[in-house]
Amino acid sequence: MKQMQSAISRTGLSALAAILGVLSVTYNGIFAWFCFIPFFIAIQGLKPKSAAKYGALAGAIVSVLIFAGLYKYGVGIIAFITFYLIINIALFGYILGWIGEAAFKKKGVLFIPAIWVILEFCRTLSPISLPSNIAISQYNNFVLIQMASITGIYGISFFIVLVNCLLFSFTKTRKQKLVTCALGFLLISSTLFHLPANATPSVKKNSLNVSIIQGGIPLSMYRSVNKNPLAKEIIRKTYFQLTDKVKKKETDLIIWPEGVLGEYAMQDPALKKRLKSIPQRKAAFFVAGIPSMSDKEIHNSAYVFSPSGKVLGRYDKMHPIPFFEDYKPGKKSPVIDTTLGKLGIAICFESTYPGMVRNLVKNGAEIILILTNDAGFGKSTLVNLHAREAIFRAVETRRYVVRAAQSGISMFIDPMGKVLSETKEFEKTILTGSIEPLSGHTFYSRYGDVFVYLCIAGALIMLLLSRKEEPGGRQYENKNTS
Repeated sequence: MKQMQSAISRTGLSALAAILGVLSVTYNGIFAWFCFIPFFIAIQGLKPKSAAKYGALAGAIVSVLIFAGLYKYGVGIIAFITFYLIINIALFGYILGWIGEAAFKKKGVLFIPAIWVILEFCRTLSPISLPSNIAISQYNNFVLIQMASITGIYGISFFIVLVNCLLFSFTKTRKQKLVTCALGFLLISSTLFHLPANATPSVKKNSLNVSIIQGGIPLSMYRSVNKNPLAKEIIRKTYFQLTDKVKKKETDLIIWPEGVLGEYAMQDPALKKRLKSIPQRKAAFFVAGIPSMSDKEIHNSAYVFSPSGKVLGRYDKMHPIPFFEDYKPGKKSPVIDTTLGKLGIAICFESTYPGMVRNLVKNGAEIILILTNDAGFGKSTLVNLHAREAIFRAVETRRYVVRAAQSGISMFIDPMGKVLSETKEFEKTILTGSIEPLSGHTFYSRYGDVFVYLCIAGALIMLLLSRKEEPGGRQYENKNTS
C-alpha cells in the first residue's frame, strides 16, 4: 500500500513539475524558478531506471501540452516529438538517479544544471531543434538575458536550473546555505556586470528603414494553391498589393517572409519579371522567401535582389524540418554582401539553432534576417515560443534581428534583445522599423559554446569524483521502489 501511495505521489509531483515548466514558457517566467523542485522531490532515493520513468512522464506531459497544436499533421508527428522529449527528460532523470544525493551536496549542486545544459545543447545536434529551452521563459527578463552574449542561451538555462537546485537544497546545513547563497550572488553579480551601460543603443545616421510584408495567409490557402487557381491568385494579390503600399524612397529594404507565394516563382518567367520589378519601382533592396528548383532539386530559399532587380545571392535552407518539408538541404550558409550591409539569413526553425546564427556573424553578417511562415501552427503556443528564440539570437550576437513572419509574429529586435515593434498573428500588415548594420563580436559569437564545453568537462569530473567518494554504491529507498 505504501509503495502504491509513493508511486502515486511521485507521479503527481512529476506531473506538477511538467505543468509548471509549461506555464513558465507559455504564461509567466516566474514559474521557471521552482518548476524543477517537484521533480527533484519525486526522484529522491530512486534507482536510475525508476527516476528515468518519472522523467519520461514529465517529458510526455510537456510534449502534449506544448505541441498538441500540431495534431493537424497527424498522430505520427505528435508521437515523434513526444518520443523526442520523453527520451531527453528521461535521460535527465536517469543521470540524476545514477549520481544520487551527491548531486545536491557541496560542489555537486553545479552538476544538475550542467547536465540540463548538455541535453539542451544535444537537441541542436539533431535534424530538428525544438524551441524548448527553459531559458526562453525569461525572454522579457532584460537584465538576465544579457548573459547570453557570453554563454549563449545555455547560460540562462544553467542559472534557472541552478536556482531550482539551491532552493531545493536550502533546508540543508548552515554551511551549504552559505555556499549556495554565495554562488547565487556571484552569478547574479556577473550578469549585472556584463550589462552595458547603454541598455538600448540608439539608431545612428547610417540607419536603414525596413518594411516587412506580412500577408497573414492561413495554412488552408497554401494547401490548395496547386489545385485552386483562385487561392494562388489571392496569395499573389495579397503580397503584391501590400508591397505596392510601400512608398518609394521611404524604405531601404523590403522583406517577404518564407515561402509566401507557395510556388516556384523564379521558374515562371512572367512572375520572375514581376518580382524583379519590385526593387526597381521602390528603389530598394528586396529579400523574398521563395522556393527554388534546379537540377531536379527543390530548396526552401531566400533571394536577395538589388534595387536594379539583379539577384545578388540566394540562400537555401540548411535544416528542413523532418516530416514537414520535402526540400533538399542547402550546403552552405552564405553571408550576402550589399551596399546596405552584409546580410545573414536564417529560415524558420533555423532560428532555434544558436550556433548557426553565430556562424553567420562570425562570417561577417552585420544584420540578421529571419524569414518564417508559421501558418502551420495556427494560433498556438508554438507561435510565441518560436518568436522568442529570435530575441536570444540578437543578444548572443549583438546584432539587429529582423524577423519576417508570413502569419506573424514579425518583429524588429535590437542588439540588447528589446523588441522594438511586432505584429499580431494573422494580421495583414506592413511592419516598418529602423535598424543599423553592426560589426564586432561578443564572446559568444567569437568563441561559441565554450560554456557548454565547460559544462561537459565539469559534469564528467563530478561523475568521476562521485564514484570515488561512494565506493560502496549509492543507497536507494528500497529494492521495490517504483
